[in-house]
Amino acid sequence: CAKTIGCIQTCVLDNIDSEDKTAACAYICEMTHGYENRQFKELIECMLEHNCMVRYPDDGPCKGSDADAITSVKTMDDIEGDWWVLRGVNCGEQPYPGGYDWYPCQHERFIKTANGQWINNVTYCGGRHDVCETDIIVTVANVSMPAPGVVNHKYTDAPLDPQEEDWRLVSMPHPDYALMLWCGHLPVLDY
Repeated sequence: CAKTIGCIQTCVLDNIDSEDKTAACAYICEMTHGYENRQFKELIECMLEHNCMVRYPDDGPCKGSDADAITSVKTMDDIEGDWWVLRGVNCGEQPYPGGYDWYPCQHERFIKTANGQWINNVTYCGGRHDVCETDIIVTVANVSMPAPGVVNHKYTDAPLDPQEEDWRLVSMPHPDYALMLWCGHLPVLDY
């Protein structure tokens, strides 16, 4: 817990003149040092409950809506399997200072579990320019398709809970690749 808080404080100090970069730095601290750390999770829950956390600046505008999603993808079965992130718009420049699409080795695995729940088993590492600066990070989201081409993610292991994202498939010209636009939110950040 102390290591995670120290890491987050370093993020605040390192980004004193660029506050919009602090959230992404803190996220890596949470997902490496704070991941599945009961004491850190309890501290964060207490801080959220008592309004002790300041909201981060939004990480860019949310592009697209459910109406922009393609309608040919109707069920999770249509996208089952492994997907790799190759490019993105959130690469650390304005208006997307977080750089979340810049994380190396982003691998998405849409899997139907034995009990019928669809999940996205996500792996990536902190870093940029295809260079990992952390160990591989693993996170899991329960996923569903509330509308054609829209994949809702509810992360099951987020240190800042709830963490929810909507991914919208806006083009899928071939079964092996697609273009998705995504937006998400945490209690202290819209991204």
